[in-house]
Amino acid sequence: MAFSENLRRLRIEHELTQEDLAKKSGVSARMIQNYELGVFQPRMGTAEKLATALEISVNDLLGVEGMAAAEIGATHGAKAERDFMKYAKEFSAMMAGGEIPEEDRTAAFLMIASAYNQATEIAKEKYTPKRYRKPRATQEKQEE
Repeated sequence: MAFSENLRRLRIEHELTQEDLAKKSGVSARMIQNYELGVFQPRMGTAEKLATALEISVNDLLGVEGMAAAEIGATHGAKAERDFMKYAKEFSAMMAGGEIPEEDRTAAFLMIASAYNQATEIAKEKYTPKRYRKPRATQEKQEE
C-alpha cells in the first residue's frame, strides 16, 4: 500500500481530521494534505512525528518502500529519493494483479533498493572528480 493511502487510512481509523493530525504532530495541515494526495513523501523526521501522533511505528506508517526511500534520501539526497520512488512505483505497477506472495514481493523490492544503493555508490565514486573525493580512511571514520 502506498504511503499516501496508508496515512489517510490510519488517520481515519484514529478518527482524526487533517487539522487534528496537524495539531497533534506539529506538521502543517497543508503538508498532510499533500502527503495524502501523494504529492510529497515525508522526510524521516516528519514521518517520526506523524507516527508518534498516530501511535504506531515509522515502519508501519511508511511501509517497506517508504523506509527504503527515506534511507536512500538520507544517504544520497532528495533527488535520489525521488528517483527511487519513481522506480518503486514502476515496480509496484509491474507486480499489480499478480499472485506473488507479499513476502516475495517485499524481498524483491529490498533487493532493488540494495541494487539502487550500490549503483549510486559506484556512480558517485566513478564520476566524482578526484580532487573532490575523500580518502577511504576518512569515509570509513565518518561512517562509524
